[in-house]
Amino acid sequence: MPNKEKYPYIRKYFTFDGQAYEVYGKTEEEAVAKKLRRLQELEAGRMDSSKTVRDWAEVWYREYIQPRKITAKSKKMYRGILDREIIPAVGKLKLRQVTELHLQRILNRHAGQSSSGVEKIRMVIKAMFKRAYLSRLLPFDPSEGLLLPETTENGHRSLTEAERAALLAVASYPTFDGKANRSGCWLLLMLRCGLRPGETAALKKADVDLPVRTLHVRAARESGSGRVKGPKTAAGVRDVPIPEDLAPWLERQLQADPSPWLFTQKDKKSPLSETSMRRRWETVKKYMDIELGAKTERVKLPGARRHSLVITESVLAEDLDLYDLRHTYCTDLEVAGVPINVAKELMGHADIATTANIYTHASTAAVDQARALLNAAAAPKPPAVSPDPTGSPTGNEDPSS
Repeated sequence: MPNKEKYPYIRKYFTFDGQAYEVYGKTEEEAVAKKLRRLQELEAGRMDSSKTVRDWAEVWYREYIQPRKITAKSKKMYRGILDREIIPAVGKLKLRQVTELHLQRILNRHAGQSSSGVEKIRMVIKAMFKRAYLSRLLPFDPSEGLLLPETTENGHRSLTEAERAALLAVASYPTFDGKANRSGCWLLLMLRCGLRPGETAALKKADVDLPVRTLHVRAARESGSGRVKGPKTAAGVRDVPIPEDLAPWLERQLQADPSPWLFTQKDKKSPLSETSMRRRWETVKKYMDIELGAKTERVKLPGARRHSLVITESVLAEDLDLYDLRHTYCTDLEVAGVPINVAKELMGHADIATTANIYTHASTAAVDQARALLNAAAAPKPPAVSPDPTGSPTGNEDPSS
């Protein structure tokens, strides 16, 4: 208890679980702060003695994840990892019972899988247990030394020549199952201008300047929320040249419907959503598969009014992704000899290292081009002077004569 003779003090009383407590401070603010701190300590002690990992996971998600200003997609990712990975593995344990080995085993179960997926699991584990440590629920952080198991890289890649030919064929289809093909220009825009899918969904007709063959990229549809907003970084705002072969496609697209959006859903009014883009891409992959030689048969599905074309034996690569069109564009820039610093701007990359990572994935065409340049550089040059009839160079002839 403070000495009253030395200074005046403020006393605060409170109860916790039926027990009385008191704290002191030189000022009202200090006394209130001590009271709150003591309440946190008591709450931590109570939770530590009675709450399981499952209990803490719910508190952590409710208080530290849900209120954050992140996308709905990110919140869903946190929730999914809690429900699928952490709670089933250690949910019944008390917080202080969890060891690094428990958590490492969660990661080790995903050895050989996608590196980005395993990294996300580790990120959620570390965030949750570090917060428990900072909240004084744990004497140490059991997640601090977690190691990633051996994983596989699942980065994007360029289309093969066969895949590119199949994509171009599908983009030129007059119909999809009797309906107008609304995906041709959309596909070619990503392939020939390198736009992200979310950027195509935010494009307006006013962003297309056909006379000067320039596309103005100013916004993107945010993944998870569906909001149209500026790109994540300033580098995403850029102007992209429109190749001549794409201009006729864009000219037709500009007159496709009265909507201000360049690409629309079936109602010809609403801009593309994540769902509509995913469905488009699934349809495109189906017909690319057929172009590449997949086996098919017509099947009458339950409840359907007509037969549908079903793939019975696929030949399409399983790792083919919509973002591979953008990756192909970057590779095309390399093959065309576009300097990497210019490619960085056209791709909308904030860091040139990202562009360099794609440029280092040298394609066959890039290797052939390098070989031709090296051969030209190594070719012997013609002699500076011509020899005289006797075989000895004269060294004094006029080159203009």
